[in-house]
Amino acid sequence: LNGLPVVRQLFEHLDLNSLRGTVLGIPVVHMPGFLRQQRLFLDDVDLNTVMPGRQSGSMSEIYTFRLVDRIVRHLDYLVDVQTADFGEVNANFVRADMMLLKTAVMARLLGPEIILHDPGDAGTLRHAAAEMGIHAVTTVGGGPHRFQQDVILPARKGLVNMLVHLNMQDGEISMSDELPLECRRANWLYTKQAGVLEVFAEVGETVKRGQTVGRLTNVFGDVLCVIAVPHKGVVLSKTVNPVCQAGGRILYLGMPRQQNGED
Repeated sequence: LNGLPVVRQLFEHLDLNSLRGTVLGIPVVHMPGFLRQQRLFLDDVDLNTVMPGRQSGSMSEIYTFRLVDRIVRHLDYLVDVQTADFGEVNANFVRADMMLLKTAVMARLLGPEIILHDPGDAGTLRHAAAEMGIHAVTTVGGGPHRFQQDVILPARKGLVNMLVHLNMQDGEISMSDELPLECRRANWLYTKQAGVLEVFAEVGETVKRGQTVGRLTNVFGDVLCVIAVPHKGVVLSKTVNPVCQAGGRILYLGMPRQQNGED
């Protein structure tokens, strides 16, 4: 939901007298899911796995095809504003292909705490846009079911930075003196059995190899296992729902790039 006020506030702050070019904002892409408060589409498919869709396909494929055909393909730059999945919470970070100059610049202008190098999986909106020659990044922050000003305000400021950089708006670029932490890749940690999950590590926290970040207990409080991370990293996302099945997500661990550019 954080994307909705980000788009709304951006349009409230646009100076139409100095606007050069076209700004297009979609407060809600997945309207059926927004109304039902569910991630999946009407046919139980995640829309961000079937982009760019098909003109003669399933319900989700037709929906995404029309989004891409009528709107996305007309763009030069795209920022996909997302939050965490249900039962999870994210740090403020940006996914971008950092090997491409323009997307790397976009990622840094958005002013995130963390940047994750991620070319984008096939089926995602960002990947579909890139295949059409559109410079695309994804900004991720916060959790579902609520508006979070500590996520909304930085995202809106980052979008304004982009508009100024692209000479679409007059103004000054506002950036933090502290550079974002860049991660070369990330991976999820999963549980091996069901139970009640507690994740101690906080999003944005840097953890050391072997550090205890959580535990799994049964409903009586008996400890089934203690969870430690296999390598040093930064917590990009974590599960906050204690009810856990075997193979459930624990946390999303990014591997930072060293300051000298080496892994």
